[in-house]
Amino acid sequence: MAKFNATQYAIHLALQQLNQEGVLVSHVGRGTVVASHGEAVSVKPKADQPTRVLLLHYRSNSKRNDLVSDAIHHILLERGCRVVSVAYKDDEDLNAMRGEGQFDFCVVQPRRSILSTRLIDIARRNARYVIVEGQTVSGTEFDGVVRDQPTSLRLAIRHLSGLGHTRLGLVCEDGHGGTVENDIEQLFDFWSEVVHGTDVVPFSRRPSQDPDNTTQSNIDQVLTDWRDLPDAARPTALIICGSFQADYLQQAFDAANIRIPDDLSIVRVCSTSVEALHGGVFTTVGRKSESIAEALADLIEWRTRHPKEAQLITRAFPDVIERKSSAQIG
Repeated sequence: MAKFNATQYAIHLALQQLNQEGVLVSHVGRGTVVASHGEAVSVKPKADQPTRVLLLHYRSNSKRNDLVSDAIHHILLERGCRVVSVAYKDDEDLNAMRGEGQFDFCVVQPRRSILSTRLIDIARRNARYVIVEGQTVSGTEFDGVVRDQPTSLRLAIRHLSGLGHTRLGLVCEDGHGGTVENDIEQLFDFWSEVVHGTDVVPFSRRPSQDPDNTTQSNIDQVLTDWRDLPDAARPTALIICGSFQADYLQQAFDAANIRIPDDLSIVRVCSTSVEALHGGVFTTVGRKSESIAEALADLIEWRTRHPKEAQLITRAFPDVIERKSSAQIG
């Protein structure tokens, strides 16, 4: 560190890279030494060796994350990878995992909207390549599998339009108290302006979602606002984005004496694999756990073949799962 005026982290990464190239060899209990010719050949990965994958899975109340993690583990095993899954509740739980790059890939499922520097450091130390699932990581060296909300919104609008609905509303979850419109809200505003023009006032609301899912009062206010609109402006269908539990939504509609889909059709933009979000009732638009896992497995295979290519961000495309909450208008 003193000789090259470098940080400890930079030196560690350099040693890790030399280990991967076979220039150095690390022995547990004996340290790291320069490899002889024979040792250098032996530590280079063989073409027929299985890909080694470390999956860091944030364990929370999110059933979606658990289903995706299970699907990733299953599909990677099917494709011949060696997989080690580690569930964590806090980044500090992973402090003991300061490895020496023994994995080819580290797949990170971070806590919602949070990708901490500690988690990044642990992933880098344990694997040659890092893939982040579920978060936008543009501008970093990490590959990523991200959700495609614009396509989800387009599919939801297309589904409802096909049923004859021309006046749509958007209910978009606000879990962090943000004041700036997110991408899906901006796209909905654009669609509303193009289709409705000045004849119909766009209906868009952002109720909050708390960890305990006690959101009925927020949904009640949305439904009150909906009833207060004049008939000519009142949407005949709502697109609800976010992780609102199906039972809370159903309770709110029942309390407001709004029949689904007779009075109002509903389409959820959320994970299609989590039963608590659709309850067997709500039409959903979103990604299946299996499609996310397949996209991630494809990305691992691509990165293995193209180790020096720039960052690649890929998407698992959403599907429409039609249930009884959406119906033909009239």
